[in-house]
Amino acid sequence: MSTHLVKSDPGPSAGQVRPRSRMNSGDSAGRVDRESTASRLLTLQEAAAYVGVSYWTIRSWIERDVIKVVRLPSVRGGVDGRLVRVERAVLDKLIEASSS
Repeated sequence: MSTHLVKSDPGPSAGQVRPRSRMNSGDSAGRVDRESTASRLLTLQEAAAYVGVSYWTIRSWIERDVIKVVRLPSVRGGVDGRLVRVERAVLDKLIEASSS
């Protein structure tokens, strides 16, 4: 009687990870609604990237009241207003006003 060994798939070896499936990330055609997944509040770095300027330009606009910010309470109970965010809608209005 001969015995045949069946080689099974041992899975990924050390250092290799299988790609995850992207479940629940859009409709069946793969489209994603950017409005529902986009954050309403942006960090100063994200705001700078969104408008295409530097972080320091965003800071300058805040200091000169070109754009208004949202100051959130600190997570760790420190000084309130340390978490500064910019609303995406404020940046969109700035872009619209500048393009006219």
